[in-house]
Amino acid sequence: MEAEKQCSSGTAGTSRARPGSPGAEPLPVSAGTSARPGSPVAAANELSAALWQERRVLSGLICALETLASGSPSRTAPAVEDMTLTLRAAGVARDIAVSDVARSWDVRDDASLPALVLGAPKDGPWPFILGAHLESMREQIRRIDGLGAILSARAGKSHSSARRRDRREPAGADRKRRQQASAAVPRQLRRFLD
Repeated sequence: MEAEKQCSSGTAGTSRARPGSPGAEPLPVSAGTSARPGSPVAAANELSAALWQERRVLSGLICALETLASGSPSRTAPAVEDMTLTLRAAGVARDIAVSDVARSWDVRDDASLPALVLGAPKDGPWPFILGAHLESMREQIRRIDGLGAILSARAGKSHSSARRRDRREPAGADRKRRQQASAAVPRQLRRFLD
């Protein structure tokens, strides 16, 4: 029930506070300044915005999985699928932003987030900002993996008695349920965070 209260808006983990106020998402580094389109600052801001979007979707995914794990109605399952698709689309936007930043910072176009943290200009805020994104997203992935394990274990228990009654369940069905639970986070995102 607690998960439903926190997740009913689908925006858990996002800030509703005014920009710049305590508890609000940080303003982009170029806020109040003129970041020229295509400049390194603009590229880094775009990357940070893309990472914030992925973090919002991950928060919503955590809420949906918590709702499922709490035994709430299964209508949450389509929401998990929708969020997974949204996460994949957000990944495309992130990949474009990474490519732009990579050109500005002289790192590989397919750089991971840890590589971008290391490649960021040391005299600016970007190692800290990207490091905070990295830490937060890794924690969100750990939570999603933990919830996936809980759901997978429950699926195995609820289906074990049915398997005893009906031996016609295809071989590897348990493995498939575990894969579906862990597939909520695209592999590309996992690689980006490694």
